[in-house]
Amino acid sequence: MGTDDTSVDLSAFPTPTMPGYTADVLQISAAGITADSDSTNQTVTYTPNTDTTATVSFYDATSKAPLASGNNVVLSGTTGQQVATNNVITIPTGYVLDADTLSNNVTLDDGVVTYTGKLSADNSDDAVIYLNHATVNYDPTQGDAIPAGLMNVTDVEKNNHKNDYLYVFKRCGSRRNAHRYRDVRESIYL
Repeated sequence: MGTDDTSVDLSAFPTPTMPGYTADVLQISAAGITADSDSTNQTVTYTPNTDTTATVSFYDATSKAPLASGNNVVLSGTTGQQVATNNVITIPTGYVLDADTLSNNVTLDDGVVTYTGKLSADNSDDAVIYLNHATVNYDPTQGDAIPAGLMNVTDVEKNNHKNDYLYVFKRCGSRRNAHRYRDVRESIYL
């Protein structure tokens, strides 16, 4: 068998990327090879990023709408691992957890909501928590103040024509329909 005197020059090329990981080598070196060249391997080690995030957002199951993004909780940590600290989720004021619709990345244990997902570079680690409006029990014999826990109370008035009931009007709809009000007629005896 004869020897082939032909050589091939391989150009350098960038190391393949893996979302959520950083390679220790950014480029594979150029190489010239011939038929007599030994095989050459270049090892690339990928290290998980420590700034990977997951977003926990909230959905108002009563109003059938997402809560404003300002309520979102952003958790950070290392790709491929669970969030080590600060993974307890606080439910926004005026809402209660809809425990029947927990996301895969969220658990409820003894009344504490915890994020348990593994962080990834895509959105598969995000979670949506469904909430219902909190209710407030009000005993009018204990004072005249309307409970602070009522949400979106825009106007409360005494209706002298209905046996001294209070009618609570709540804003409903989206920002586009914010001028509309719904007469909830949560009758509260005075």
